[in-house]
Amino acid sequence: MKYIAIGMCMVLVSSLLVSCSVDGGASKTNKGNKETKITGKSVKSQHLKKLKKLDYNSRCIHVYDLTSNTVIFDRNGGKRMPVTSLVKLMNCRKALQIMSQKNIKLSDKIKLDAKVLKLTLKQGETSSDYVQGEKLRYKDLLYAMMLRSDADSAKTIAIRLKGNAQNYVKEMNLEAKKLGLKDTEYVNVDGAKKKGQYSTARDVIRLLRIAMKDKKFYKIITTASYRSGRTPQHPQGVKCSNTTVKRFKEYNNSKFKVIGGKYGYSRSVGRTVVVVAKKHKKIYLIVVMGNKHRKDKDKCTNESIGDVLKIMRNI
Repeated sequence: MKYIAIGMCMVLVSSLLVSCSVDGGASKTNKGNKETKITGKSVKSQHLKKLKKLDYNSRCIHVYDLTSNTVIFDRNGGKRMPVTSLVKLMNCRKALQIMSQKNIKLSDKIKLDAKVLKLTLKQGETSSDYVQGEKLRYKDLLYAMMLRSDADSAKTIAIRLKGNAQNYVKEMNLEAKKLGLKDTEYVNVDGAKKKGQYSTARDVIRLLRIAMKDKKFYKIITTASYRSGRTPQHPQGVKCSNTTVKRFKEYNNSKFKVIGGKYGYSRSVGRTVVVVAKKHKKIYLIVVMGNKHRKDKDKCTNESIGDVLKIMRNI
């Protein structure tokens, strides 16, 4: 009986030691990997604390880790804002979808319409060097629209694929609903200032991360420089650079690299910037919308870039 009692005591002590070891380990792990919920996703609190302490000029910010499918930071991400030229993100997605459905190739050519060129000029939007009657590949128009924010290309694509811009806008809004973009509404195909057209930082990133699953879309938005096919009007083609990538190259970012993105601007909201960045073998999506100095284009551009730089240096 004495030996049995001693044996039982030893088993009990061993059990307690194991229990303490497991509980202590779990407690230590939980403390080390403390997580905070944001918009249904969990993020490491160390990044969140750093980003929360920073001073930003942008009113709305959303940061997403595409590699681990995690929201890193959100500031007024659900606030509806004028979406400006970021409308072209949806334009490009729908174009690639419709082209696939109709068996239209990227190498197929279409002619630029005089009415489109006149409307872009009247609205004071960005345009490329393409001219009236020039026959261009769909590929050339898509790259010009996304890299250089060419409004002529955006309108031409919409008209050729759906007959007119209004029909194309309907397709864009249907796709927005399908993707769960509950706070997004499109009114035109190029982002020209128009009442009733809006989106949120969260919706923009949701659209981008889904669209980037398409290899063609991913290649377009992450291309730094592109030259269009040769035409009689442009024997050497027309070169266009990704304005977002080009601008961030001016800064010495040894720890990270901006590999893609899109600019937008209006006097009512200021600069909107969406960025695809790479750091430590991870891909991050960042959007900043709205500025304190929204009427000063150069100043708010620098402020938006500054906000992105702050974020990337602290994650």
